[in-house]
Amino acid sequence: MRRIGTEGGGAGALKPLVPEELKADVHKLGRRIKNMNAFLLDPRSKFMQIWDFFTLSALFFTLTVTPFEARAPPRRTTPAPRRAAPRPHRAAPHHARTAPRRTTPAPPRTARAPPDHDLDLV
Repeated sequence: MRRIGTEGGGAGALKPLVPEELKADVHKLGRRIKNMNAFLLDPRSKFMQIWDFFTLSALFFTLTVTPFEARAPPRRTTPAPRRAAPRPHRAAPHHARTAPRRTTPAPPRTARAPPDHDLDLV
């Protein structure tokens, strides 16, 4: 058996096939194909069977529990404890406020001190 190669003897020169090189090439190609398909999922794999089982289990759980969670809350058999009546709000309406909100005078503002250095960079 011979294969066509471009190295040695010019274009189209025939080279003998070396079984070790052929096995290495096949092995390299197999690894390359496996790496290309690393993120693909086989639907017939054991992982997918387990994944489908857990997904269907979660789906049936949701199917049975959701109606019970969505129903109205149960009625109380004992009366709720009485709360104290809320105190009436005695604040004047917004338009009736004439006094400022601050009751103490604001502290006086101080002048900023000049910087200690000159900005001339000569």
